[in-house]
Amino acid sequence: MRYLLIESGKLAAAQLEASREAAQRRINHWPDSMPPYLDLTTDPILRHTGLGKFNYRLIYQRREDRIWVLAYAHTSRMPGYWSNRLNDDPNFR
Repeated sequence: MRYLLIESGKLAAAQLEASREAAQRRINHWPDSMPPYLDLTTDPILRHTGLGKFNYRLIYQRREDRIWVLAYAHTSRMPGYWSNRLNDDPNFR
């Protein structure tokens, strides 16, 4: 079974998904423990966490009773390449 997953590329996708879920659990349990994104401390604070050995980061914002994931960003791209999308988001403040 595992060889079928490797051959079709599904094993890598499954590992990446597991890393993403683990990062989301960390964020849900300790949302303020992750560092500010790009060391910015303006209000609202955007925070980020990596996905282990994968070159992705989750960038999020803590709100009163929610966590808003703003980006699932590849680390080899220019930092903040996704941020122009926030201008179109009426929920972003």
